[in-house]
Amino acid sequence: MERYYVSKSPSPEGFREIHKQGCGLIPQEGERIFLGMCRTSNEDVAIAQNLFSRVCPCSCCLENAVANTEADNRPVSSAETPRK
Repeated sequence: MERYYVSKSPSPEGFREIHKQGCGLIPQEGERIFLGMCRTSNEDVAIAQNLFSRVCPCSCCLENAVANTEADNRPVSSAETPRK
């Protein structure tokens, strides 16, 4: 099982990127949220999508993961908080 994280801050396009521990592009500690230990990269995407409306897998460490990036196209503010 791998450890997965999502960035706290959205990209300019409004997406929060998901990374696997050890990725060269993972945000620094304090700039990311631990999603958990998952068996598959699609499992971590599902967890992140329950927390934030717009997420995408990192193209470097999660190139095979799938996210529904069209599910919610509303603008996302940088102050968006996790869904409860």
